[in-house]
Amino acid sequence: MPPQPRAAAHPQRSRRPRWPRAGLRLLLGVAVALAPPAALAQVGGQAPGGAASGAGSASIFAGSMIETRAVVGATTFDKSADPTWNPSVGSAIVLAPRVRLGAGLSLSAMTTLSREFTDEDWTQASGETTLSDTFVTFGAPIVANPALGLSLSASLQLRLPTSKISLSNSMIFGSLVGVTAAFSKAFAPLGWSQTLSMALIGRGGPFAHRYTTGSLESPWLGNCPSLREGCERYSHDGVRNPAFRWQGIAALDWGPHPRIGLSLQGGVFYDTLSDSAPARTASGLRIAPDASDPSARGIIFTAAYVNVTLTDELAVAAGVETAHEQLGPDSRPRAPFYNRFSSVLIALRLFPDALAGRFGAQAPR
Repeated sequence: MPPQPRAAAHPQRSRRPRWPRAGLRLLLGVAVALAPPAALAQVGGQAPGGAASGAGSASIFAGSMIETRAVVGATTFDKSADPTWNPSVGSAIVLAPRVRLGAGLSLSAMTTLSREFTDEDWTQASGETTLSDTFVTFGAPIVANPALGLSLSASLQLRLPTSKISLSNSMIFGSLVGVTAAFSKAFAPLGWSQTLSMALIGRGGPFAHRYTTGSLESPWLGNCPSLREGCERYSHDGVRNPAFRWQGIAALDWGPHPRIGLSLQGGVFYDTLSDSAPARTASGLRIAPDASDPSARGIIFTAAYVNVTLTDELAVAAGVETAHEQLGPDSRPRAPFYNRFSSVLIALRLFPDALAGRFGAQAPR
């Protein structure tokens, strides 16, 4: 899979994909044929666009989704896209359950299992299946006007460190409080039934870590076990963890047909970083923090999907996702829609609420 945004500042080595090139071209060609260009929704716990909202369903699991996807890095077949060629082919399973609690309240979660078939960038085990962070979101309505299709709701989202990268960064948890303004309406110009939905999401909250910087797999000072203070001081990478995050997310869904949906998502995350602490050399020399070290970091994500509903329980989707730090290693802005963090996907989506509805599971009132 494309490397996570935190790894953006580190150049990667050139390598060859393990899959036959003809097979990769066929997979990418089918994906591009089905999807318009654009980017990533799982960043920040935002579910992929085009998923069923559960509106009109009586199931307590309305809006839940299980997705399995094949993913190809958008620059896999363009060796000139980056100074180092970094092909990426993999698969993922997205689990996004949602439960209605009654009185308009809801509880949802999301996590992703990923596996890369080419050489991975951020784990040493070849072909390892890795888990993302787990997001748990509690939602509550504030006000709604069904006649106009307008609504305002609040949410509390907890981010649990179940991924390797968050564990290595010593994350304890992240918590974000937010407000969502939404519009959703069905209309039929010239008798052609369509739907249009828009949402603006604003969130903010603190991140808690045991340490202000990320941890290394092994200390950078080889003889630290012989020192009185041990190795803890020499086991960090110097990349500062976020202390507070602001999120701004926009989503647009258009249904030109009852079984066809087009979705666009985009957002900006702005992290205020933990304070820098003085460092010490092996000889005990105290080094003051670099005054030019930035105190904030920006992350951008964009996504576009085409969703085709086959039955009430099953849909197919294709799309392009990008999520990356705003600045590259040379401190220049990255191309927002096409870079080494862009990926093309084809997915199957299963909606458990439709299955549960067949067995009579009803929403609480």
